[in-house]
Amino acid sequence: MSAEKLAGFLDILQDAQLLEWGMENGDLNLKAYCPHIAKHSGKGYSSFFLVLKKIDEVCFSPWEDEQLEIRDLNEIRLLKPVIVSSEIKEEGIVQIYCQCDHLYEGGNIRIRCADVRLFDEEFNELTLSDLQVYADAYWLSETTDEE
Repeated sequence: MSAEKLAGFLDILQDAQLLEWGMENGDLNLKAYCPHIAKHSGKGYSSFFLVLKKIDEVCFSPWEDEQLEIRDLNEIRLLKPVIVSSEIKEEGIVQIYCQCDHLYEGGNIRIRCADVRLFDEEFNELTLSDLQVYADAYWLSETTDEE
């Protein structure tokens, strides 16, 4: 279930830049800079926070050298990955396809965790449905702006 939940959040957070990476007590804390969706919270936010509980695996493999596995969180953070899409792979692993603003053109981040929680900038917990409401508001505003 956690893989489906994580992939669901990531699919909505498309084009978010993963800015902050921190490990605490086996949990991975990520800051997802996603102003195009966060602003639709009505509170002027630009980011969301993901807490991936009990991380089992996290690594980055650049498209240019898929045999290379970068596991150091600071090194991954410095790549400035931007979410393109995600999919569930074998054994509950979520693969995040990313473009990078530094060093590599892009690559894949592989993550496996026991659970995931999403928070706004005031650390109010959000559900997948809450996030979908913000995303729907964004897409509706994009459609309205084009007319």
